Amino acid sequence: MRVTKVTTLAETPYLRLNLSRFRNKGKEGAWSWVSRQGGARAVAIAGYVFMDDDSTQMVLLREYRVPLKGYCYALPAGLIGPREGPVSAAKREFKEETGLSLSVIEEESRPLLLTSPGLTDESCHIVYGVAKEGKLSDRMQESSEDARPLLVSQERAFDMLWNDRGVKMDIKAYFVLRNFALTGGPPF
Repeated sequence: MRVTKVTTLAETPYLRLNLSRFRNKGKEGAWSWVSRQGGARAVAIAGYVFMDDDSTQMVLLREYRVPLKGYCYALPAGLIGPREGPVSAAKREFKEETGLSLSVIEEESRPLLLTSPGLTDESCHIVYGVAKEGKLSDRMQESSEDARPLLVSQERAFDMLWNDRGVKMDIKAYFVLRNFALTGGPPF
């Protein structure tokens, strides 16, 4: 397959709708896809809290997503700024979205993780860490955000994944939460 031309069909301050023309196996085709203005790098944060009773809880968001017309569960996440790396963006986003400070343990960027490669060129780094200080809060979120941070125990994670009907969840949160539900702790 070879892309022969990319045309921008529409632009907003945040997104670009593109049409790529391609040639594959002797035939011509077209594919519509979106790209973020200013770059397509994001970070998602798998944050854990070690409790006084020696249990571990995971930090999630219950956030409103306009395309869903409702709420879903997700990891704290956001875009990596032009002069930021994944770790500094993770610390900033985690504090803004949860009120907690993050001590980074590990950052995954290999292989390049793609959010939905048939729809967008966006890539995502996963940063694992421990919440060290602060109080759960949504006060530092942007006005366009409606997200409630919450702590999830291993038992609650299991229920969310296998017992609760109608739960909507971001796929990154699903895989991290699934590991937590099965092991009771972070992957580090």
